[in-house]
Amino acid sequence: MVWAFIFVNDRPCPEVFHTVLEHDGGTLLVYGVNTVEEGGILSRKLMEEENCKLIELCGGFGADGARQVIKAVGGAITVGHIEYLPETQEALDRLREEAAGQ
Repeated sequence: MVWAFIFVNDRPCPEVFHTVLEHDGGTLLVYGVNTVEEGGILSRKLMEEENCKLIELCGGFGADGARQVIKAVGGAITVGHIEYLPETQEALDRLREEAAGQ
C-alpha cells in the first residue's frame, strides 16, 4: 500500500522536500508544502499518479485544512490529521515561537 504524510511549513517545495520510505511491503511518501491549498493539490496528484490510499496531515493543517484536502481528493481516499490536545497547546505555541525566531 502507498500512503503519505504531508506537513505544512513556510518554505517547503514538494519537488525538493520529500522522501520515500519502503517498509514491510508498503511505501510511505513524505512531503512538505507551503499552504493548505498546495496540500490539496499534492494529495490529488498522489492519489491519481501514485495510487496513494491514505494521507495523514500534520497538525498545521487543522480540521478545516483537512476538510479542504478531503474535498480535493473527492472523498475517494482516507485523509486524517494530527490533532494536538489542549494540554499540549502551550508547549506547541512555544515551539512555534522558537522556530519563528530562527
